[in-house]
Amino acid sequence: MARTLQSMSPATVDALPPPHAKRMYKIIALVDGVATSVFDGITQYHPFVTIHQDAQPYHQGGLYVYSTIEDCLRTGTRHFPGSSRLRNAQRAIAVVLAWNDNIIELPVIYGAKRAYSYVQLVDMLPLPPTYGLSSQHRLKSSSGLHNPAQTNIARAQARTLQLEVDVQDMERQLEFARRLLGTSGRMNS
Repeated sequence: MARTLQSMSPATVDALPPPHAKRMYKIIALVDGVATSVFDGITQYHPFVTIHQDAQPYHQGGLYVYSTIEDCLRTGTRHFPGSSRLRNAQRAIAVVLAWNDNIIELPVIYGAKRAYSYVQLVDMLPLPPTYGLSSQHRLKSSSGLHNPAQTNIARAQARTLQLEVDVQDMERQLEFARRLLGTSGRMNS
């Protein structure tokens, strides 16, 4: 049975992330402050709203994400086809929860890129100021090979962003523990 364009379009669904949902990362375009698909220019990712599209092999469906910020930054511009509607738009990194219906159902894998059936936006991170240097301009050495400095920049950018995310998570956990213990930041004597 042939899939129609409408059946391939991601849709908003009423689904909460299950315990097996994974934290992943996605380059998105910012259109009037709304996280939007760089590729189709239509799909919007609103905080804590679940988007669904069945993940299928051979790029026939799914919501594409990366396991690490480093992979997201490294491949963020190379892997968007020239036909991407918002390929020149301002971008950010979406922190998402991604999952498939069943805990044993693996994502469709294309190198570092993963296709899941469900994605829910939980946070957004700005791109590092040097992002354009490392991924839009393919720096080359005199031999024509990619410059290792480019890889090092992407790694450093990713580590910095990951540390910021980790610190935010620890601060949230600390605040939760303080509320749970009723201390609200006060030390008990």
